[in-house]
Amino acid sequence: MGNHKVIQFLIYLTLVFMSFPCRAMESDIENSLKSWQEKSAKIKSELSSGEVTKIQNMREHLTENGKKADFEGNVYSVFLENNIHCVFKFCEEDQIEEPEIKPEIIAYRLCKETGIGNIPPIVWRKITLPDGRSVSGYLSLFIDSSVDISNFEDDELYKLLETMDKTETSNYKIFNFVFGNFDVGVHNLLISDNKPVMIDNETIMNPWCVKYGEVPFVSFYRFDWLPEKPILSSKFSFESARFANIEARKEIKEKFDYSPTKRNHNFAIYKNCYWVQFSDVDHAERIKKLIYSDFLPEKTQKSLQKLTREKLLEIFGSKSRLANQLVAGILERRDMILKEFNGKKVAVSGNRMNLSKSSCSPTVGNS
Repeated sequence: MGNHKVIQFLIYLTLVFMSFPCRAMESDIENSLKSWQEKSAKIKSELSSGEVTKIQNMREHLTENGKKADFEGNVYSVFLENNIHCVFKFCEEDQIEEPEIKPEIIAYRLCKETGIGNIPPIVWRKITLPDGRSVSGYLSLFIDSSVDISNFEDDELYKLLETMDKTETSNYKIFNFVFGNFDVGVHNLLISDNKPVMIDNETIMNPWCVKYGEVPFVSFYRFDWLPEKPILSSKFSFESARFANIEARKEIKEKFDYSPTKRNHNFAIYKNCYWVQFSDVDHAERIKKLIYSDFLPEKTQKSLQKLTREKLLEIFGSKSRLANQLVAGILERRDMILKEFNGKKVAVSGNRMNLSKSSCSPTVGNS
């Protein structure tokens, strides 16, 4: 064999062997809802222990790929071994009110437990950032939205949802209402396999007071330093809510040393908390459009009926001082949904149905 043929053969062998690690790096997890739902257990295992091969600021990653970077916070693009693309998000320790509580993990577990809605696999783990810091946060599967809705106006989003499977869009809205996810819109939504996928679900930890069909009042700020009795009442008063005009905001600032949002809203003081109901037309309309469904799928109805206080407390965990209040609110809103579509009491063992058209559970303990 001539020298040139030997060299050609060696080059060939080199290329063959080089191809093996490339094949090993190919992920068998397709970027589709069906794929990651079928392989959620495997994906969670990879997310929990997979070696990080690349990490980059998410804003830089999206910009490089010609996509809009419309988000806040510490978010990174992460690649694990086997070429699994992930999203890593963390908060500075001093910004976390209850470090042991993980809202995004809770939202994912609620989704898996009930089969309502679509939330990508997510875990809590420690990652070393490009600057050398080792921090803990949420690591979830990166979903490349099949439809770029980042620049959509609200009306465009509503029209798109109408073209999708009615069960899927209804489940998206029902999840938001029952589990208290009010921060809804194109900024927290992706599309995969022509179905809505929910991301950034941390607002499920904000208690609600709501009349069915209306924009909810959401607990935004807690005055922990106040004695409870002076402003403690057994029932939330929707009628006593006020519009937060300049004078009212000034009054709140002087009385409670708290500066409310300047966005148009109604407010109430209840359970030592500042409760907000967004009243600007666009925001209020969006919330109502994306939390109320005109259809209750039969499978979803059965899942809601099976929800128990014990299971929900297990998911939320006993460490959260808000757990009892949040769980009571979920069960009340569940009852409101069932009443709206069934028009009758539905028996669920150990969980009495509340047929009220409004929901605002009394706080249990110091919440």
